[in-house]
Amino acid sequence: MTGIHFLLAIVAYENRVVMATDAVNAYAQSGPLERTTYLVVDDAILEWYYERYKVLLPPGSLIELISSIQGHPDAGRNW
Repeated sequence: MTGIHFLLAIVAYENRVVMATDAVNAYAQSGPLERTTYLVVDDAILEWYYERYKVLLPPGSLIELISSIQGHPDAGRNW
């Protein structure tokens, strides 16, 4: 959020208009979820999980989300 605040401060100071902006890692920096949420893993997540944690999950496993991901109802509010 510091980067966005800095950008908007400069925009306001220079009396400019922001037409669009994006934060590529917004959901990675979001806060914890208010309700317990699980994700059913697919092949891509299975590979990522194994590379990251060296644990081979069975297909159809559930993993608990600890922060928002794109499309989650609380994602915008958490960020």
